[in-house]
Amino acid sequence: MTVQPTAKPRTAALPRKLSVAVTTAAIPAVMMSSLALAEPAQAAPAPSSSKALFPQLPLQAKKQLTGGLIPASQLAAQVPATVAAESAAPATHRIVPGDTVSSIAARYGLDLNEVLRINNLTPTSIIFAGKELKLTGTASAPAAEAPAKGTYTVEAGDSYYYIAELYEMTLDQLMDMNPGYDIDLLRVGDVLTISNAVPYLTVVNVERQRYVIDVPFEVEYEDDNSMYQGDYDVLSPGQYGKADVTANVTYINGEETDRETVASVLLVDPITELQARGTIPRPSWFPTGSFRWPCYGTLTSYFGNRRAPTKGASTNHGAIDIANSYGTPIYASDGGTVIASGWQGGLGYAVTIDHGNGFQTIYGHNSSLLVKAGDHVYKGQQIARMGSTGISTGNHCHFAVKYYGTYVDPLNYL
Repeated sequence: MTVQPTAKPRTAALPRKLSVAVTTAAIPAVMMSSLALAEPAQAAPAPSSSKALFPQLPLQAKKQLTGGLIPASQLAAQVPATVAAESAAPATHRIVPGDTVSSIAARYGLDLNEVLRINNLTPTSIIFAGKELKLTGTASAPAAEAPAKGTYTVEAGDSYYYIAELYEMTLDQLMDMNPGYDIDLLRVGDVLTISNAVPYLTVVNVERQRYVIDVPFEVEYEDDNSMYQGDYDVLSPGQYGKADVTANVTYINGEETDRETVASVLLVDPITELQARGTIPRPSWFPTGSFRWPCYGTLTSYFGNRRAPTKGASTNHGAIDIANSYGTPIYASDGGTVIASGWQGGLGYAVTIDHGNGFQTIYGHNSSLLVKAGDHVYKGQQIARMGSTGISTGNHCHFAVKYYGTYVDPLNYL
């Protein structure tokens, strides 16, 4: 077995600390960690034998450490269990990379569960290099519970990663709550926000502002029996007034939270608007401005380019096809006036309704028609029955919408 001092002894005095590395197969667990020998009170000549190098060990142990052939089982019985613990058992241990709580406890001959207890740790807790691990004393309150106000004061050995892990957050979350801090620089004494309950900085600013605003005008109505109910016509337009306003405006962190008017001086009076209001009951067949589905069924063809389903059918489909069984009711998609009802070439028996607002709707391939040209129909009124007349491959409703003469996609309005 080879003795490997980590520092060569000086000629005048023993080194401050001396570590001895030994093969783990030859020394029991109590001696597996490095031995840190106490510094002598006075300088002494360099040791020339195992007696000078290991004054506290029994003879057999010295022989084992200096190359003797004493079996490990005998050495374990002769080395006092307190040699390692008593020679290097400080109150705390600064964690270095590669340390575990188990290895630290074994190094100082301490009970693992006791070390965990006094540091408020569990067997699965993560420890961080640079932090101090208590080796003696009583358990203290968990660090995460200490800063009740939602902040954390940086201590020696801290890192952003350690603080984020301590408060069960990601590094990005910690940095988001602490804008202005450099992730590559952390100083002892820095106060970090670790809870959204407390803003990292609250800046309240109250400004006195003066500005001119528009003062809304009122609207008066005059009944008109030549107009339908719901229709209005402006007879005399209104005009906004002007007011000079002084207000206290409160900003918190740059966002306006309150505006208190201190004074307001009317500069220009608003002018009231006069409108005519219709009184004639609106007919049920008047358009509502929205469309309903003309029937129930399954969409089998969409608006736009397509492959012709049969000879004579269009390849640019200006409608949608809704398939269902023969005789399915067809309804007016909105109120209006029927301008065509009858045979319309490839559409077979079809109905066209003018809704009086630029829109027209067409319903084709019906088996029978229930309205005639000139009829007023209301939204949802049945106007036909589904069929397969004209150029058709089966029972369906060809439903088209035109806006000021141009075909548009019905699905944009249903």
